Amino acid sequence: MTFALTSLVWSAGEPREIAEIIAFLASPASSYINGAIPFANGGELSTLPG
Repeated sequence: MTFALTSLVWSAGEPREIAEIIAFLASPASSYINGAIPFANGGELSTLPG
């Protein structure tokens, strides 16, 4: 099975953007989040054909 992957952002992610995710997960603001996997892919996998 082949999927055509497309990005909703149309640009490569910046290291700063990944650092912001890490900083959030390490902060008290993320204390209610558990067992979740954050995907930093610019929405690429949200457009898979059904």
